[in-house]
Amino acid sequence: MLLTVENLDVTFSTGDGPLHAVRGISFELDHGQTLGVVGESGSGKSVSTQAMVGLAAGAHVTGRALLQGRDLLTMNPAELSAVRGPQIGMVFQDPLSSLHPQFRIGWQIAEAIQRHERSSAKSVRARVIKLLDEVGIPNPDKRIDDYPHQFSGGMRQRVMIALALALRPALLVADEPTTALDVTVQAQLLDLMQDLQREHGTAILMITHDLGVVAGVADNVITMYGGRIVERGTRAEVLGRPHHPYSKGLLGSVPRGGSQRTILQSIPGQPMSLLDDRPGCPFAARCAFVQEACLETFPDARVISPTQQSNCILPTEFAGPVVLPIIPAAESGIAKTGEVLARISDVRIEFDGARKGLLGLTRDKIVAVDGVSLDIRAGETLGIVGESGSGKSTLARALTGLIPLSGGTIEFEGEDISTFTTAQRHSLRRHVQMVFQDPFGSLNQQRRVGSIIADPLVIHRIADGRNLRSRVQDLMELVGLNPEHYNRFPAEFSGGQRQRIGIARALALEPKLIVCDEPVSALDVSIQAQILNLLSSLQRELGLTYVFIAHDLAVVEHIAARVAVMYKGKIVESGPVEQIYGAPAHEYTRSLLAAAPHLDDVTAMVGASSTTQIEEAH
Repeated sequence: MLLTVENLDVTFSTGDGPLHAVRGISFELDHGQTLGVVGESGSGKSVSTQAMVGLAAGAHVTGRALLQGRDLLTMNPAELSAVRGPQIGMVFQDPLSSLHPQFRIGWQIAEAIQRHERSSAKSVRARVIKLLDEVGIPNPDKRIDDYPHQFSGGMRQRVMIALALALRPALLVADEPTTALDVTVQAQLLDLMQDLQREHGTAILMITHDLGVVAGVADNVITMYGGRIVERGTRAEVLGRPHHPYSKGLLGSVPRGGSQRTILQSIPGQPMSLLDDRPGCPFAARCAFVQEACLETFPDARVISPTQQSNCILPTEFAGPVVLPIIPAAESGIAKTGEVLARISDVRIEFDGARKGLLGLTRDKIVAVDGVSLDIRAGETLGIVGESGSGKSTLARALTGLIPLSGGTIEFEGEDISTFTTAQRHSLRRHVQMVFQDPFGSLNQQRRVGSIIADPLVIHRIADGRNLRSRVQDLMELVGLNPEHYNRFPAEFSGGQRQRIGIARALALEPKLIVCDEPVSALDVSIQAQILNLLSSLQRELGLTYVFIAHDLAVVEHIAARVAVMYKGKIVESGPVEQIYGAPAHEYTRSLLAAAPHLDDVTAMVGASSTTQIEEAH
């Protein structure tokens, strides 16, 4: 066995007491295998691997982590340094923060090689070029001398993989390696990792909250919650017929193919605090099947099959596929669209590029949006998909009047917003609002949540001190926030709650159109499901119109009635969701859909075709 972890326990000392991040987990991983580790943020996935390789600063770590018979936890810093690289490679979520911005990428890979091996500079350079070629960097002999900022996100992640595999380690730890990547780039990287695995026999420990990724690459899967492993088994078992209510909750939170009218089964409540050391099952507070025994002690592993175990007291018959109920047709609102609310006609948006010439007096023009035309109908959700750089977000900002047009027109309720005066633009904000991708970065951390949500009401003089607080608290309640938390700061809320704050702020002026720019891409699947369900319910209740931008095709299929596909600033295909997803006409659309990971493929392995069947909600 390549890696054997026994009773790994990780605790940090904090001002609020001991934070028990990992609680006695054990697992094995052999040569050439891929183990997927899934769970929400704070479940202990990343901390467990960081502790094994000595990267959990300030942690008290006990247990054993045997790599080819040697205990990593008893090694001194020099011994660990000798293991990291030659035996264990690491690929992190954000390659830009892992690569030094002031050094060329070739030098950084060469430095890792020369730290452990004695070779001439010429031979090392040739080796680095070969590595870059292996991971799919075009023109590696030229790109070897570029800096990290000169690469796209996907290419930087390829560089990180080259760095991790430079010394041909036996184990590759991939910590959320594809989270921020487009589906096509993600697919390329996963294929690359699997090709290298087959070629060199590398074992992969894949940490991710993307269950579709796990479905595509993992041999075995473990589910973590509250620092514990709550279920383990083969990929087909854990994803196709899970037993533990938490595993079922995660799978019920993920939009599936053909799930446009389904109700995602989001997990109620928030992940447990790791400061909480109460006995019992850590998932008990959020579990619909909780019993008295669950509160007394952590359940022993129940054998579901020879290769599947679940730490839950429920009977083995509870294991089975996840079935998503549908929204009754009378409530779906999918076909209830009205007149054209906004019209985008032949819009072109250009930006100044790099300066040219000896004196830098001329500039290239970068065309971000090139001749786009779309109609947005009242009461509908229009999805816009495409890779990074396709012009999606630029078009969204133009639609909200945040950036000028280089050509064409955008009409809102029949008026051309490009001709608006400052006063008219100010008035437009009452009708068109935006929800941003990063709920933390889009909220002022120095201000209380109540004042953040109140800003639109104050700026547009809709409410004053006498009724302002009650209006804001009504909005908080509408989006599922506790009105009593009016005076808290954004940092005191979870990621999903912060996104609800952004939605409440967008709803304050009772807008007719809300532009959602990647609103769920940074969220765990369970929180993502809560936000998607919230947006759908608000649309039905308030008659809202959405433009929903995302790179997750399943999310767009779930929430949108129509979809437009953007590529290099142009709309290459648009139409009803069923048509675009069911029979795409453009090659680019077909490539996007082919690259998207699918959970449904796993169900076929266990004959659980009913996983994707939709039942009427009663």
